[in-house]
Amino acid sequence: DAIQNPDRYVLKPQREGGGNNLYGAELSAALQQGLQADGDSLAAYILMQRIVPPPQRSVFVRAGAWAEDESLSELGIFGTFLRVGDKVGGRSESFVCWYRTLVVGAWAGKLVPGWAVCGVRCGAWAAAALKPL
Repeated sequence: DAIQNPDRYVLKPQREGGGNNLYGAELSAALQQGLQADGDSLAAYILMQRIVPPPQRSVFVRAGAWAEDESLSELGIFGTFLRVGDKVGGRSESFVCWYRTLVVGAWAGKLVPGWAVCGVRCGAWAAAALKPL
């Protein structure tokens, strides 16, 4: 389905940092090439169905100027979990919530001026506060 309907999916690399996501025709081509080869090149990616909420009108302010545009918002909730082989090391009792608003069409979701803004950030990373399970 993803090859015939690539706008319904995103192909994300299995790494931190964001960006480098594949959408649309680029996603379809990458899947076709990966499947025609041995498929190993696709092991570094995860194919996800896109969640497409209805757009909303938003006002963006930058350097004292404002612009109104169609936007999408997303909420991320992150925590930590540590595992080495079959042994579970612990989990963090703290978390981070992150809310951002993107201009419609800014698929990569980078916090680059003109593409997206971070709306709310709460909580704290607590890598040192791992608790045994």
